[in-house]
Amino acid sequence: MRKLYCLVIVVLMLNLPITVVSANIEIPQRLNTADVVSIRISKGLHGAYTKTYKAKRFWEKHKITNVVNWINNATENNVKNDIVVHGYPDLLRIDVKNGENIYISYAHKCDVRKNADSTEYICKPIDGYLRYSQGEETKLLQSKQLFDWLQSL
Repeated sequence: MRKLYCLVIVVLMLNLPITVVSANIEIPQRLNTADVVSIRISKGLHGAYTKTYKAKRFWEKHKITNVVNWINNATENNVKNDIVVHGYPDLLRIDVKNGENIYISYAHKCDVRKNADSTEYICKPIDGYLRYSQGEETKLLQSKQLFDWLQSL
């Protein structure tokens, strides 16, 4: 059963789109706290949100403000290694008033090991680096505070 599970994971990883991100793109506009409707956090499978913070709940507004400030204060970085999407990452989804969604997930660095019978991918999150996706645009941000907050959930 374990071998079958590993085989399914490898097949899924090979078929998932791998996005290579080259940073040094300027953030087109700063995110405004007033434009955020909610923030949803998924720890694992996409669509299975474990926490939701809504702007209309005054006791959750400070969490949204913190996340927006961390994003606006994040720096974009050029990283020479390939940063990829890996499996089902932890994900932060920001719902904005205009109907758009912003997705933030860990940036991963994958090492490939070729064995006699298969290829093995060993992927690890890069400490402090996050993938920021809005529409068709994806960029690499460095925000240790946001990274650590996501890990603490």
